[in-house]
Parts: sequence; structure tokens; C-alpha cells
Amino acid sequence: MAVTNIRKKIVVQGDDDREHLGLVHVITGDGKGKTTSSLGLALRAVGANLQVCIIQFLKSGITGELFAIEKYLPSIHIIQYGVDAIRERQQKLDQFAEKTSKFTFNPDEEEKDAARQGFEYAKKAISSGEYDMVILDEFNVVLKKGLIPVSEALELMKEEGGGVLGVKIT
Repeated sequence: MAVTNIRKKIVVQGDDDREHLGLVHVITGDGKGKTTSSLGLALRAVGANLQVCIIQFLKSGITGELFAIEKYLPSIHIIQYGVDAIRERQQKLDQFAEKTSKFTFNPDEEEKDAARQGFEYAKKAISSGEYDMVILDEFNVVLKKGLIPVSEALELMKEEGGGVLGVKIT
């Protein structure tokens, strides 16, 4: 295997103040593994004593990650913004009665409203300074389906700050 030696110093123009640096990490692709990858990043962050918020778009029900995080990693704040999650959030979180999960691929107006609520929550989480990492799970699908305009998402990423070290998008 060849190794390339960099002979020139690479200079990147911009703000070098560490408090204003953040990383937007996009995890995409066909098939499984995107949410799992972001959960690994969240686990590493918690291990470094960082505060993490996971916002799940289009998902409802007791998913494996929701159950595991609430049971074993209560320091991670996780919230779902699927239609059923919004309708029955308190009941599901209090009783854990439902053991199945739901993911909507063909969203209707209710899903658009749910995505908008999740996006508004994400804006607050990112700008609050309360979290070091914010994960927007299934946000790529939200953008692809046109539930939130890409221009609004880009604007949010430009404003990303308030102490947030990273925004992860699946």
C-alpha cells in the first residue's frame, strides 16, 4: 500500500476560535447502518462526558435504540417526531405498551407537520447551548421527500453553533 507524504502545509481560511467550530457530519447511503453509525458517535460523545440530543424524524414507536437509550443511557436525550409519536408521546413513554415501531416512507400532511415540529425542535436544540452533539436521524429522508426545504436546512447548518460541537444527519 502506497503512503502519500504531504509536503506542503495546508492552510484553511476561517475562524480559528474553537468555540465557533462545529462539524456537520452527513451519514447517507442505501440500506442499513446509518442510524447505528450515529448511535456509535453518540455513545463516544457520552463517554467523553458530552451532552447529546437525538431527534428522530418520521419514526414512531418503541424502536430498539429508543428503548436502549431510555433504559441504559438516560443522559442522551432522544425524541421522536413521527405522527404516532406526537399523537401518543406521553402514553408511549409512560407505559411502554407498544413493542413495535413504525417508519413512514410515503408521508402525508400529518407527516409534513410532524417533520416541521421536529425541525423547529432541532433548531432550538442546536442553538440552545445545552447539547454538544445533535443527531438528526432520518433527516436526509425528510429533505429528499421535500418535507423541509433544503434551503432551510442549509441555513440552519450555517447558523450551527451555540456550543454545539457537531450536528450529525442520517
